[in-house]
Amino acid sequence: MRNWKKKAIVFTLATGLLLSAATLSTINTASANTQKQAAQSTNVKHQVILKQTKNLADDGKTINSEKFGVGSSTKDIIKKWGQPDNPKEEISLKYSKRQIEFLARSKKVTTVVSNDNRYEGITYQEVVDTLGLPYEYEDGKDIIISYEAEKHTLKIAFNRSGKDQSPSTIKYLFVK
Repeated sequence: MRNWKKKAIVFTLATGLLLSAATLSTINTASANTQKQAAQSTNVKHQVILKQTKNLADDGKTINSEKFGVGSSTKDIIKKWGQPDNPKEEISLKYSKRQIEFLARSKKVTTVVSNDNRYEGITYQEVVDTLGLPYEYEDGKDIIISYEAEKHTLKIAFNRSGKDQSPSTIKYLFVK
């Protein structure tokens, strides 16, 4: 009788261990699938942002410049958005809270600079995969790549990483 009880206890414990291992395996697989789906979702989101950025650059704008872009009047920007961070500067209207700066000459915008937080985490490789190879690659203080955008040029600057200081993620971009 004792033998039978021991066998029943061992069998119960063994079955419990097997079920636990199977459950853990299922959880790990589900977790890996969830992580993969999240990465794919982020990649799609980045592609949408990059395509939108390129389309807006065609009109001399960025994703956070609203209706303003290259050629806009600095007077109109100030009227709509209020005084910039540096109200005494006529060649630069910087709006830190909006993560944007308008560079101007003769009170007309010549360049729109954006460091909108929607660009955070977008990699150099994602940019090239989405927009294609750039027509220009500058390797100075910042790594900057350029794309033609109808009458304008879209330039994207990257942070550097690794021992070789290769381009990693978007630092800022500008439209001229």
